[in-house]
Amino acid sequence: MLETYMPVFLTIGRRDRLNIHNMTKRQFDAVIRKEGMSVSDYYDSTKTYTVFFRRNNRSNSPQGKLRMYYAQDTDINIGTVFVLKDATYLVISQDALESNIYFTSLAVKCDAALSVCISKNNYMNIPCAVISDKYAVSHGNVLSIATGNVTVYTGINQYSLKLLDTYTYYNFGGYYKFGTSFQNNGLLYVYLTKEAMPNIDTYLLTYNGVTSLNLSDGTYQLSCTATKNGTVVNNPTLSYTVSDTNVATVSETGLLTMIAAGNVTVTATWTDTKSTTCSTVITIADSSDPDVPNPPVSTGTTTITGTYYTLRYMYSRNYTATFYGSSNNAVDGITAVWSITNCDFESNINKEILEGNKVKISLIDKNDIYIGQSFTLNATDTNGNFTSASVTIDIVE
Repeated sequence: MLETYMPVFLTIGRRDRLNIHNMTKRQFDAVIRKEGMSVSDYYDSTKTYTVFFRRNNRSNSPQGKLRMYYAQDTDINIGTVFVLKDATYLVISQDALESNIYFTSLAVKCDAALSVCISKNNYMNIPCAVISDKYAVSHGNVLSIATGNVTVYTGINQYSLKLLDTYTYYNFGGYYKFGTSFQNNGLLYVYLTKEAMPNIDTYLLTYNGVTSLNLSDGTYQLSCTATKNGTVVNNPTLSYTVSDTNVATVSETGLLTMIAAGNVTVTATWTDTKSTTCSTVITIADSSDPDVPNPPVSTGTTTITGTYYTLRYMYSRNYTATFYGSSNNAVDGITAVWSITNCDFESNINKEILEGNKVKISLIDKNDIYIGQSFTLNATDTNGNFTSASVTIDIVE
């Protein structure tokens, strides 16, 4: 007689499922109370999310990754960007295989930010994660320089879509041009192609004549030295102006005609460039008339030094004024007075005075109409004992 074996099916009843659900929810709520922390939305700092984290397997990828858990009624989706301890993270996945109580997501640290114009004179940085086949230099989890083409990705929202309206970026240590883009599962991918760095030339005009004259001399031929990228340029095209025509006048060729005793500022402009200028105080004395008080004589010179003579938005440049006496030795204890001239956007230039006759220059707001323009940074002393110095700073992309 053959024995018949009947299969046995274990079933979980509705009450058991409810108990498991309640147990899971109690466990989740307990962890949230104990380990939960609040993170803020990048685009709306008034919006916060309560989450807790679990360690994810580390890898050699330059992006730091986090595994996070949160209640299913939390307004977090793929593409959400949040701030955790001054770092930005992008949510790149979302699943709920464990239960219908909570979601679990993987968030990747954003290692780049691309600036977009969201309205007139209003710019925003869009946090992005980077995909690149080759990294040249990296520092911690932040990509500094990339070689070759780069793909960045971020969440899809009204601000990140502005990336598609921008065609050239300066980032990752070079210039990148917008190539193509695609959207997938709440994420926006933008492909950037490496472009050759545009040539940015540095021009400098320096006055090399005397600064003290006698009225009886009648005229004096002014002289300046022009350099491009540190190399002297022969026969530059210059124009001249004076601050007070009652003291002196100047011809197109730089011939100064003295009219009366006094101080006059002579400004030379290198017209072959983007208005590179040099301003110098000339002292004219009248030795033939003892009753006419002579103006104070500038007994020294001033120089301005800095690493770069270009400026772009979100970056600053430091410059130092140094004063030299008649024996060409540096003089301490002189306070520099800084000014900006030869531009119509001075209100957009921040001038922060630092210690040691240093000044920090930066742009307050980004405005593409300033790209390609320039301004003049001037330095002099408070008493007029030193001739003023000037450098031209170009606004670049």
